[in-house]
Amino acid sequence: MPRVYRTAEDKLVIGHYLDESLPTQLGLAFVGEYSLDRLPPLNQQEYWQEQDGVIVSATPLDTLKAVKWERVKAERDRREAGGFEYLEKVFDSDPTSVIRLTVAVAAARTAKGGGSNLSYYWTLADNTVVEMTADEFIALPLALADNANTLHQHARTLRGQINAATTAEEIAAIPDW
Repeated sequence: MPRVYRTAEDKLVIGHYLDESLPTQLGLAFVGEYSLDRLPPLNQQEYWQEQDGVIVSATPLDTLKAVKWERVKAERDRREAGGFEYLEKVFDSDPTSVIRLTVAVAAARTAKGGGSNLSYYWTLADNTVVEMTADEFIALPLALADNANTLHQHARTLRGQINAATTAEEIAAIPDW
């Protein structure tokens, strides 16, 4: 069964136990390598430890799946906060920007309900400014929600692949995004 091992250079190596007579480093078949600083912190994660050339602990498949899922979620969250397209322009979608957009949408609804059709100037992700009508602002949350939904659907697809994986090689072959 493939396992993840930690090397002296702080790399994670996915591999198999092999016959000692085979010319592979530490008797492992190399499958993939990951830098430890890219791994999210997880509780009770075991790492490869060598004592006199013998592997004394390794990471189980469930932990590999959890690490991959954490990577997928981190990329999904990064993209979700990285902007969204609306009116053929890119709007910021980090948490502070979403709060500002929510307030502006509420103001546009209030103005529209009071019979006023105000226009607003909004600074976009590239720092250009666009003029928008109240109706355009009121429709903006749909684009934000559609962006989030698309990202979450993709993440769920990857999670299905992660859950279905039965080997370390299959997990390693699943993209982080």
